[in-house]
Amino acid sequence: MSRLIIRTKGKTIVVNPLDVLYCKASGSYSVLFLNNSVDELCTSVNLSCLQRRMESLSYMVRVSKSLLVNIGFVECIHHSPKEIELKNGERMPFTMSISALEEVFNT
Repeated sequence: MSRLIIRTKGKTIVVNPLDVLYCKASGSYSVLFLNNSVDELCTSVNLSCLQRRMESLSYMVRVSKSLLVNIGFVECIHHSPKEIELKNGERMPFTMSISALEEVFNT
């Protein structure tokens, strides 16, 4: 997949999937956070559907029920509390096992 088409309320945006830091569920919507932008993209597509659209991207990993993360931007994994820290300093909780998450980085 070379492009990701995201339809928001006012426009349709073409996104390079490599620029996606993470996607967060917000009810039946999803919010995408991009590396090169301070803006968030809110789309009416739920996170499960968005994950299916990006299933060929091995670097996008579902780390919890409400979070899909680009592992290319992960700086470290905090064991306690169970949080992922991104290269931009943001920290977010994850629910998968630490060993399963570490295995993702080894593949």
